[in-house]
Amino acid sequence: MVQFYSARRKRFSGVPRGDALRIAIMAEAKPKTRTVRIARPRNADGVGMFCIEIDGKGQFYTFCEVRCEIGGRGFALHRSGQGDLYHARVGAPEDTSCECMGFLRWGRCKHTAALAALIRQRQL
Repeated sequence: MVQFYSARRKRFSGVPRGDALRIAIMAEAKPKTRTVRIARPRNADGVGMFCIEIDGKGQFYTFCEVRCEIGGRGFALHRSGQGDLYHARVGAPEDTSCECMGFLRWGRCKHTAALAALIRQRQL
């Protein structure tokens, strides 16, 4: 298993007094531990499966590498048990993207982080 992402605690300065309870609750929050592993190696058709574990809870994704002409390596991802199909690109920061709501909102997501970790470990 490869650890690939941990949530970071944010520092607050100049926060109004009314937010003291919210800050106290956030200070007690533990960073999430995220790992990724290959659950099933790619077959002859290039289809494989990996598992993203967040604090011990696993989510399985079927993946297939697809051609990407605009930079980076392209992947089609399907979460097992769900109807969602995501297309993700992994490469340099400007060549990294995903169609999931997390990436659209924050500019990063667990899918691209997991794929990048697997590529770094030469498992993809």
